[in-house]
Amino acid sequence: LEKDENPKPTLALEYNFARKSLGPYVAKSVAHIWELGGGPKLSNLLDVTVSKDSIENLCYIVVVDLSSPKELWVNLMHFLSSYEARIMQVLERISIKSKENLRHEILAKAQARIDEKHIDRELMNIFPVSLIIIGSKYDEFLKQREDDRKLITLFLRFLAHYHGGALFFTSTSDPTAKKRIGNYLSHIAFGTPIAIIPPITQDKALHILPGQDSFALIGFPPLDKELRMGSEKSPLTFWQSAFCQKFPQVALPLPNESGLSAKYDPALSKQFAEPQVDSVRQSKDDELERYRRQSERSMREQLKQAAADGLIFV
Repeated sequence: LEKDENPKPTLALEYNFARKSLGPYVAKSVAHIWELGGGPKLSNLLDVTVSKDSIENLCYIVVVDLSSPKELWVNLMHFLSSYEARIMQVLERISIKSKENLRHEILAKAQARIDEKHIDRELMNIFPVSLIIIGSKYDEFLKQREDDRKLITLFLRFLAHYHGGALFFTSTSDPTAKKRIGNYLSHIAFGTPIAIIPPITQDKALHILPGQDSFALIGFPPLDKELRMGSEKSPLTFWQSAFCQKFPQVALPLPNESGLSAKYDPALSKQFAEPQVDSVRQSKDDELERYRRQSERSMREQLKQAAADGLIFV
């Protein structure tokens, strides 16, 4: 978006757009940008971004925190599987309603993103729309142990390549990496020319375009003998076993009754503070809490009376 302002935390699902003219007499093209904040607990909000009008030009970007490896696998698999399921659901509905063979066209377009001569093409599970995985906080990532960094790097390379996506590492202190990513995003959104550079796979922030990697270069995951002799069949399962053994994954956060955690609830955010409104809200919350406690006491008394009367609740 070519903005220099400091980004603010994203609240739920936010919309923005970018416009670019590719010539003096050409109308500006528009890229619609949806950004999700709040993590997996709000991922169902992304469903609105997939429609008949958008699906042919979708690009899905997943940003992960390189400094939190214990959340990498569980978050990535959640966001990839849930969004892919939504895409396939929409394609199925379009096929039923209009008899269009859009599903075949979308999947064929996805396959075409990888050269048909690529040695791994038949082994890949290419994502149905353009996929970009961005590892953030690369500067913090460099503070981790070397063997941990190696496993995280190889795992993300495998996952991005397996799904036919691009993989980039970046940080706020690395303008070169940010510029490369910006150029690629402009290329995806507006078709602007892009200089294809050799993949950067080590020693610097990763920069790997779709089809530039290979399973042979990535290698096998480091597995204990017991896991190698187990029932795992697919490469994806092998990588899951190796990665989650090294970095036991945390449970996905569950939403509270409002669907938002305190961290992302706008009513609790200083960014959206309104003293008068907040005062009324607090009063209503207190009133609701008193009512809840009264209801619980009343229910306990009713249950005691029912038990005394010999009633049975099933």
